[in-house]
Amino acid sequence: MSLDPELRALYAQSVTVKPWSRDDAFGAPVYGTAVVYEARVEALNKLIKDMKGRDTIATSRVFVGLSAAGGALNLGPQAARASITLPDGSSPSILSVSNVPDETGQPYATVVYCG
Repeated sequence: MSLDPELRALYAQSVTVKPWSRDDAFGAPVYGTAVVYEARVEALNKLIKDMKGRDTIATSRVFVGLSAAGGALNLGPQAARASITLPDGSSPSILSVSNVPDETGQPYATVVYCG
């Protein structure tokens, strides 16, 4: 995943993502290792379809770039159960996750809608 330097300059914020691992004996989520990603966070109110196909309102859109180690975000089928912490310290629910391809078809960003 490579990003043009002019586009990378737009990723001036960072988010912390913890992938869902399992639920404990009491039903509370247990998360994997937290990873910090470069990001661009936009506040918005937009009607979207969540990962279950339901209409819902997203209150933020997060363009997630690379981690400090150079890895791309990959939450897999349990994306909605992961935890994301935005630059303001809030941890909204993840509503939708999609990859944005570049001109060669390779993903260059992951877009996360939160609400």
